[in-house]
Amino acid sequence: MLLGTGLLASPLAARAQPAARVARVGYVTSSSRSVNVDAFDQGLRELGYTIGQDIIVEYRFGEGQPSAMPVLVAELLRLKVKVLIAPSPLAIRAARESTSTVPIVGIDLETNPVETGWIKTLARPGGNVTGFFLDIPELSGKEIQFLMEAVPRLRRVAVLWETPIATTQYQTTESAARAMKLELHSLPFRRPDEFAASFEAAQSRHAQSLVVLSAPSVFVISHGWPTWRYSIACLRSASSPSSRTRVA
Repeated sequence: MLLGTGLLASPLAARAQPAARVARVGYVTSSSRSVNVDAFDQGLRELGYTIGQDIIVEYRFGEGQPSAMPVLVAELLRLKVKVLIAPSPLAIRAARESTSTVPIVGIDLETNPVETGWIKTLARPGGNVTGFFLDIPELSGKEIQFLMEAVPRLRRVAVLWETPIATTQYQTTESAARAMKLELHSLPFRRPDEFAASFEAAQSRHAQSLVVLSAPSVFVISHGWPTWRYSIACLRSASSPSSRTRVA
């Protein structure tokens, strides 16, 4: 009787236990939906999570509009997310300015997190920001070197960069161009819709090569292939036959 009573009671006791809370994660980026989202979902599944059952991911996309970021972050914080995934510098900045308690996992290829004040040091970040940071200004300088090797008679280089995000990259590129005695034309832009005009400016200045510095808006624009094809065609038409335009 005791054994039978125990077996009957077990499922009732299990039902009486409170249901486990479902973790809610916020994912906010300044770009549009991309393969990165699919990769994030796949990573969760590989870790054993079932999306929608034991974890809920709230996605918010800025669609290349910096002004949207604080609003999107605020929406996620109102949903009481346990952590914010911020895979862009604009998203990290908005998240950090909005909360000092919710953990922020950043992914940023353009910004030095120590210089911006997001963390104290790489070894001991402090605060609520962690993640993967790859500040790449040195690589920007290398691109100039690669162009010189590819185009030995290179004299005029245009640099397309998003301000203020890619400022450090631009400064490194400018220093490298100056050291190699190149004529450098700065083509800053703030919004994706300014991208085509910057390409046309490179054409009018007879740039032989174009360096495109890494930034979230560039990622968004790269999905608009007609814009890229048109812009590169403009550059090639401005180049002399003996000096084909290179895009880095």
